[in-house]
Amino acid sequence: MPLTVEATYENGFLKPAHPLPLSEQQKVQVTIEPAISRAQATAGLIPCHDAKLIERIALEPIEEL
Repeated sequence: MPLTVEATYENGFLKPAHPLPLSEQQKVQVTIEPAISRAQATAGLIPCHDAKLIERIALEPIEEL
């Protein structure tokens, strides 16, 4: 069964963000895919082709009315 986890590469090792449900010494196959932002992943859903603009707008704090 495939398992997708978030990890950080540090000092030559991949460090998972959370413990993995694996047995000690269990062999696995790893595919590396760089993480992308939500704005990049959903680019094209909003009629704007500037992913950086969409990401900036999405991350701006919401002002109280």
